[in-house]
Amino acid sequence: MTYSVLRKLFSSVFLLLLSTQSVLAIVESSEPKWTLEKEKSGVQIYTGNNEGSGLVTYKAVTEVNTPLSNLFNFLQDVNVTTSWLYNLKSIVRLGTKDFYETDYYVIYSTPWPVSDVSAVLRATWQYDQANKLLKNSTVSVDTEQFRDDGYMHIPLIETHNRFQQIGNDKVKLSFQVTIDHGYAVPDLIVDSVSIDTLYETLINLQGVDYMKYGDTNLLNELLHDK
Repeated sequence: MTYSVLRKLFSSVFLLLLSTQSVLAIVESSEPKWTLEKEKSGVQIYTGNNEGSGLVTYKAVTEVNTPLSNLFNFLQDVNVTTSWLYNLKSIVRLGTKDFYETDYYVIYSTPWPVSDVSAVLRATWQYDQANKLLKNSTVSVDTEQFRDDGYMHIPLIETHNRFQQIGNDKVKLSFQVTIDHGYAVPDLIVDSVSIDTLYETLINLQGVDYMKYGDTNLLNELLHDK
C-alpha cells in the first residue's frame, strides 16, 4: 500500500461533508486530548487518541467567510463536490430519507496499478436554529448493491462535523474523523497522509465563492423534517 493510495483512501472521510452506529463511533462526551500537528493558512489540524480502541481521531478546524445557509446550500450541491473534496472522482446521490439523511455512492481516484476505490456513505444532518449550529455525521455503509462493483472498498470510517455561525458572514468549521484503514502501515505514514488530506480539503473550502449559493435557504428543510 503506497503513500499516495493511502492519501486517496483517507480523503473519503469528508463527504460527508457528508449514522452514528459503528464500532468506530466517536463519543462526543469523551473528547480526546488534542495535540496540534499543523497550523497554516488559518487551518489547524489536531490528533487525539481514543481510549480503548487504539485508533487515532483527527480534528481539523478553520473559518470561512459566508453565512451558514450559503455554506449548507453549497455542501448539498453534488455537481461541485469533486471540485473541493480531495481526490473524489465521482459522486451519485442514491436516495434521501426525509431531507436530513442521504446515501451517496462515491468513487475515489487512485494511481495505477491500484484500482479506484468506492464506498456508500450515509450522511445525516441536524440544525440547532437557536444556537446557529449545524451538525453532520457520515458513516460508510455496507450494501449488497455495490459489494461486487469491481472496486476496492474503503474500510469503515466515521465523521462528526460542526458548522457554527460566529458572525453574520463567518462560519467556524470543525471536522472530527476516526478511521481504521485496515492495512499494516506505519502510524507515521498514516498520520502524514491524514493531516495532508484534511489540510488540502479545508483550503479548498476556504476558497469557495459562497455568495453564489444565497438564492435559497435549505436549512429550513431541516427544520421542517424534524
